[in-house]
Order: sequence, then C-alpha cells, then structure tokens
Amino acid sequence: MKGSVFKEILRQTWPQMLYWGVGLGLMGLFIIVIVPDAAGLQAMTDFFARMPPFLLQAVGVGDDISFLATPEGFVTIGFFGKTLTMLALYPVLVGLRVTLFEEDNGTMDMLLSLPVPRWQMVVEKFLAYTVTMLVIVILIFGGLWLGTQLVDYELNVGRLAVTSLNILPSMLLILAFTILMGALIRGKKLAIGITAAFVLGSFMLDTIGDMATGTFAENIRWISFFNYYDSTSVMKNGIVWGNVALLMAITVVLLGTSLYFFQRRDVGI
Repeated sequence: MKGSVFKEILRQTWPQMLYWGVGLGLMGLFIIVIVPDAAGLQAMTDFFARMPPFLLQAVGVGDDISFLATPEGFVTIGFFGKTLTMLALYPVLVGLRVTLFEEDNGTMDMLLSLPVPRWQMVVEKFLAYTVTMLVIVILIFGGLWLGTQLVDYELNVGRLAVTSLNILPSMLLILAFTILMGALIRGKKLAIGITAAFVLGSFMLDTIGDMATGTFAENIRWISFFNYYDSTSVMKNGIVWGNVALLMAITVVLLGTSLYFFQRRDVGI
C-alpha cells in the first residue's frame, strides 16, 4: 500500500494546484508586462526617494532605492513581495486536511482501516502536498517566463527562477506547522485560529520590525519566518542558503513533532 495515499492526494488536489499556479502565474505575467520604461522607473525611484524611510520599508522597497529603478526591482516589489502572503493560505488549507478535517468529517476511520501506519499516512500527504506546491511555484515561474517573451527589455530569467523557488521553503514550514496544530488540537476552529495567528503574526512582526528600525520589534524580527523569505536579497544576490537551511530544519522538526503526537493521539472517528 506504499504510495496509495500519496497518489490519492495528488488525484484530489490537482485542480486546486492548477488554479493557484495558473492564477498567480498570470498575475506575474501581468506585472512584467506593465513594467515601466527606463524613464518611468527612474521617475518612480525619485518619488520613493522623497518618502520617509519607514514608509519605504512598509511598501517593501528597503534601503536600496536604486534597485527599484531596474525591471528586476519592480517585479520584486510588485510581485514577489506579495506572493508569499497570498500563497500562505494554500498550505494552511491543505495542512488542515492532513488529519483534522479528515477526522472532523468522519473519513479518518476509512483511512485508518487501510494497512498504512499513521506516520506513513501523514508523510505521504505531506510529500503529495509538497509536490503540488512545487508545481504551483513552477507555474508561477512559467507565467513570469512567458512575460519575458512578450516585452522588449531584458530580465534576469535565472534570478526569476530562483526567487520563485525561494517561495517553497516558507510554504513547507507553514504546511508543517498546520499539520502540527491538527495533530495537537482536536477543535477545528481553535487549530485554524492558532495557525492564522502564526502566519499573520509572523507577517506583522516582519513588517513592523522592518519599519521600526532600532526598536524592540526590529530586535525580535528574527522570529518571523517572513524575515527569511527576503525576496529582495534573493533577486539581487541569489538564494540565501542559510535561510533555506533554517526554514527546512524547522519544517523537519515540526513535521517530526506532528508524527510523534499523532501516533499517540486518540483519534475521534
């Protein structure tokens, strides 16, 4: 029975995978198509240069305003700066389906009747959803790449690819955290509330910490996983492997903890 749960999840999930991937890919294509010309980018940079530093941080421009005067900078601020926030909902929705929703709607008894250990069921679902998220990221890059074929200016396609791929580690961490909440908490509303607070709180902590330089918020910004997404640095300099390694290590710990508690949980069926 190895792989049966994995295949079933892929069969059930591929339409949603396509909706998310194609939708965000088209959004990326649109952003690339509307990139202003050199004069327009410079005018935008001059406008942002007159703004207070905390407002620059709030809109995601950062300290290097000159980066905004490049097509890569415009795409980073206009698209990648928002993509993880939009995509965060996907791993939350599918993560709740790993255990909690199955238990709540009464289908967990059917799953547990299969000759598949509990840990294997969770791992296969995690791997299947990982595949769907990877496909979403590939479709996002596909939309961006198609956009580069429709414009008459040059974009660094390699950097578009690695910045797209950089979305995946944060999504996996959100997925693992959501699975852990489903394994620990029987109440669906409470699990959803804690997971939403984790994602939104992480986003707000990173945003406020970025704006409030020299404050307590900046000092604890490292707690936020959004801090390690850092699409601007990836677009400018390539993958930050230390950030990726940290996010993946936390993901493994969260998933392992989920397996521990779900193995010992009295599942309601």
